[in-house]
Amino acid sequence: MKGNISQPIDDRAARWAARTLSGVMKPEEKTALAGWLEADPRHRQAFDSYVEITELASEAHDVAAAAALERELEVFAHERSSRWSWLVAAPAMAASIAAAALFFGAMTNSQPTPERYATARGETAVFTLKDGSAVSLNTDSVLEVNFSNEERSVSLARGEALFDVTRDAERPFVVSSATAEARVLGTRFNVKAMGESTIVSVLSGVVEVNAVKESVHRAADAAVTLIAGQETIFIPDSNKKDVRTFNPDAVTSWLRGKAIYENQPLSAVIADLNRYYTAQFLLGDDSLGNIPVTGGFDLKDQAITIEALEIALSLRAEKNPNGQILLLPNG
Repeated sequence: MKGNISQPIDDRAARWAARTLSGVMKPEEKTALAGWLEADPRHRQAFDSYVEITELASEAHDVAAAAALERELEVFAHERSSRWSWLVAAPAMAASIAAAALFFGAMTNSQPTPERYATARGETAVFTLKDGSAVSLNTDSVLEVNFSNEERSVSLARGEALFDVTRDAERPFVVSSATAEARVLGTRFNVKAMGESTIVSVLSGVVEVNAVKESVHRAADAAVTLIAGQETIFIPDSNKKDVRTFNPDAVTSWLRGKAIYENQPLSAVIADLNRYYTAQFLLGDDSLGNIPVTGGFDLKDQAITIEALEIALSLRAEKNPNGQILLLPNG
């Protein structure tokens, strides 16, 4: 009877151990595991034992190694028999270890395929990652996600993304672009990669930002630590640590279908707006590029944006044969 009682415990413990070591547990699974461990002291004993053995299995690369673990397990079961009937559970345990060896061997011998997320011009989207973190992806953006047991790695190839990161003290969340790398445990921050420049804006928590390892443009001590309300911009060939405050409403305005600029040159505003519209803006006169722009624009309706530019900046807009919107001085 004792063996019949321990058998379900062993089965559950084996599953929990394998799931824990996989590094992809969902928040609700972690809560369920904590409750199961607290329910009975035998649960904790069985779980700890399976974690110990499964970690050995993770180092195995073939079935032969798994067989050796089975023999080791039998000895392990005899030593624990004074607590409850491990001998009865040993066959099921050995089978679980053999499966674990194959599972971890496959993981070791192959690199996980990164998950890719992308948006088209004028499109935004929200994704939930395996760890429960949420990513809001702005227009014309490409993101690759590659999680391991040690690190949650995200690469922003281009575009802009707002991250709401689930805290995990054991696995930092690292976002890299062409020039910068942001490392956090759990926080909310925005990353904007425009060409070779990267802007990191922290909405809550703390973020450490540094040059990417491949970059030789910045000094080794160029890392900056940002708190909520601060942002920095990383530009190639520059060692300047530009930490500044920012307007959260402006940085996150794209989530509401708006673009807000504060004393930005028209050339920069046009470059940013062109990420959203199919009909691209062009400046008909280079001198217009330095005009300061402060205001908000509608990202969903280009006609409204054109009208706002014409009225606010005394410009006129003409469509050329290529379908581009040419901005010219009015008069």
